[in-house]
Amino acid sequence: MSAHIALTEGDRHDFVRDGVLIRRRFVQGARLQQAAALVQDWYRTGFQPQEMRAYTNRTFAPELADHPDLLDLYQGSGLAEVVGQLLHPALPAPVNTVQVQIRVPDAAEQPAKEMHVDGVACPHLDAAELRTFTLIAGVMLSGLPDAAAGALHYLPAGHWRMAEWFSGDWSPGPRLRPMSPPSPAPRSWPNPATSS
Repeated sequence: MSAHIALTEGDRHDFVRDGVLIRRRFVQGARLQQAAALVQDWYRTGFQPQEMRAYTNRTFAPELADHPDLLDLYQGSGLAEVVGQLLHPALPAPVNTVQVQIRVPDAAEQPAKEMHVDGVACPHLDAAELRTFTLIAGVMLSGLPDAAAGALHYLPAGHWRMAEWFSGDWSPGPRLRPMSPPSPAPRSWPNPATSS
């Protein structure tokens, strides 16, 4: 891990307000290259197109979910320290697996999934359970052709809307009352190759 990474009060304020903290090129060098090579190799040798639904519901490269080089993106890069600062005084749960979401080469059909909130009314999960989490710590392994092309989108301050919905409108079971359409429109996670 590099030197101590300290978040400012402004970073924490923005995270609470917007529900996102973006640090471009936070993970770099050999650590990032090794992880990218693993996923690229899996795509060339292990990807099964007929499993696309299972991949998009859970993870691509499920065989790599606990690979040390992928876990090191979080545990060894300083990212775990940043997460700890964002959650303080609560402690983050141990991270023992990763989820891989990919953009397949441009000539191929891209994975498609309706906009959703992980753990809430997902068709592959029991509708009577709420399986959500505190935050997502994502690392982009490569650039994207444009900012809207990624697999992760976020709604600025959407966590506040979701908290309101959970406290008043959400109920367990198959009859989830729909949430009113969010505003403003969701944003893609910016492309680190073209954003500064």
